[in-house]
Amino acid sequence: MCLQNVCPEAAATIMGGGKNYGGFAERFRGSGNLAFKIPEAINPAEAAPLLCAGITVWSAIKRYVTRPGMKVGVVGLGGLGHLAIQFLAKAVGAEVYAISHSPSKEEEAKNLGAAHFVGVEDIKDGTLDVVMNTTTGGMDAKQLLQKVGFNGTLIYVGGGSDTIKILAMDLIPAQKQVVGSCVGGRAQMREMFHLAALHNIKPIVDRMPLEQCNEAVDKLMAGKARYRIVLETGDAFAKSNL
Repeated sequence: MCLQNVCPEAAATIMGGGKNYGGFAERFRGSGNLAFKIPEAINPAEAAPLLCAGITVWSAIKRYVTRPGMKVGVVGLGGLGHLAIQFLAKAVGAEVYAISHSPSKEEEAKNLGAAHFVGVEDIKDGTLDVVMNTTTGGMDAKQLLQKVGFNGTLIYVGGGSDTIKILAMDLIPAQKQVVGSCVGGRAQMREMFHLAALHNIKPIVDRMPLEQCNEAVDKLMAGKARYRIVLETGDAFAKSNL
């Protein structure tokens, strides 16, 4: 099993990592073993978010959603959540509960594959097999954990600063678990791209020209990105708007 993403000697190539400049670099030299072929059915603007958000949710789904028909709650309909719903519904065959308090997102959630659109308080305790929290904070971990039944799992994939307050006895009687999941190795990345192409799973992206990178950052910080901003060079941006 490929576990390069949890290698203790891993080096960052996008966020930090010394001399690496991520998407602002003119070139990057590295091992060919760590390069991935993008399927022809997926254009570069769609591939970029899949390399981060896509593999983040797929890696967690691969480990903890083990059979079709499992009832899975996805908390948050954003950059991670909208991809999680698609992979769960289209690639795995899970029964997806989109958990959100934004009524305006219901139609989109169901178009992406969610069978239910609910607030967390509307779910009967013990209903779900898995809850995936894609938000960066503001959710009560104990409340989310109550929604999963025996041997249920609460997964954190959205980074945040919230303290997770759970007692041992919140876990022990029903043998529940709380886990974190971070991207994936080479085998999972190839599998994720294959499934995305096969099932027409695509991120919703907001394309902007590279020259507007400052405006893009402002838009992101204002919470107006839907759901990933992709900066493109002049030629690529022109072609994407034909």
